[in-house]
Amino acid sequence: MELDILTEIVLPPKEPYEATGSQNWLEVESALKTSLPRDYKDYINSFGSGQLGELLWVFNPFASDPRLNLLVQVEQILGMWRSTKAEYGEVECPYPLYPEPDGLLPWGYLDTGGSLYWQTSGLPEEWIVVLNESRGPKVERFHETMTGFLTALLSRNLPSNILPVRALRGRRNVFVPTSER
Repeated sequence: MELDILTEIVLPPKEPYEATGSQNWLEVESALKTSLPRDYKDYINSFGSGQLGELLWVFNPFASDPRLNLLVQVEQILGMWRSTKAEYGEVECPYPLYPEPDGLLPWGYLDTGGSLYWQTSGLPEEWIVVLNESRGPKVERFHETMTGFLTALLSRNLPSNILPVRALRGRRNVFVPTSER
């Protein structure tokens, strides 16, 4: 399981912050009108809210901070894409947006400004990762699950034309819970 490999690279906290909340997974999935990948739910249950590898934030549906809350961010990010499209016509994103078939569903962001999405093709366990560059239309697809992507990124084995190599230089493979920031 890819989460097992990830937790060998980055130790999760002993007591994950906001690993659960007043909502449960069924309520979250009902609100989103889709099931979510098992590895994502396992990641949240293991890590909770926080920064991964001094670089990346995974949205958490149980986060109290709206900037990290999956439900809030899905609405805001997809709403921004839709309003840009409505105002300026066709946007340069080559993918539809969730809930359209094969649409992009946001799940995190990089401190460098890049946005992370699932491409919702097939079953949630088959969803792959799409990275959108910071302040631009370029996207890259990675035939990886979320935890596979995170493992490759933190192992420095992620070939990318968008993510600058310097973004990983000097960064430690640590997880800092939001409660400690």
